[in-house]
Amino acid sequence: MINLTEKQWALYEERYGKLMHTIANRISGDDAIANHEDNYSDLCVAALESIEGFKKKTGEDFDQAINNKLFDQYTKTVLWNRKAKKGIPLTKKMEFRNKHFSIDCPLSMGDDMNLSERIEDHKAQYDASAVDLEDFTNEQPEDVKSIINAILKNPGILAKDGSINHSALRSSTGLSVHFTNKAVNKLKQSIRKNYGV
Repeated sequence: MINLTEKQWALYEERYGKLMHTIANRISGDDAIANHEDNYSDLCVAALESIEGFKKKTGEDFDQAINNKLFDQYTKTVLWNRKAKKGIPLTKKMEFRNKHFSIDCPLSMGDDMNLSERIEDHKAQYDASAVDLEDFTNEQPEDVKSIINAILKNPGILAKDGSINHSALRSSTGLSVHFTNKAVNKLKQSIRKNYGV
């Protein structure tokens, strides 16, 4: 692995430190799964690997590379790819995190207790009924109503992670890119306000 002086590393952190901290915060957002310090240290290793990789590809040492625009793009790509590489397995574990159990269970439980005997904590997930959805939809402006109706008619507009396929939504609603984005943002704000998610 490449060796950097303290001055060189300080220069690297001055340029990319904020980005690295931002990426470290976005990897999971949950200290129980991966805390900020662990994420940041992984990104520091990725940074060193990006410096070494750029040197192998171009032959430029750190002092030359740090001012190279290609190095800037290369190191940012390496850092974001490390986030994805670490974040994807953590995202798969998120499903487990959403299945919380109540901490109000009797204290006399043994280790042999079946999982089915545990009491689910219903605060962990919000179950919306059709009545809730209808009331929620009726409270919305027309552009948001059209988005909700389009999603109900074609659930494929929503990805498994809950994100919206804007292209499919636009073709279904006939709204422009600008008005689709505006309506989706209104919908997100309304969901956060009404359901706290």
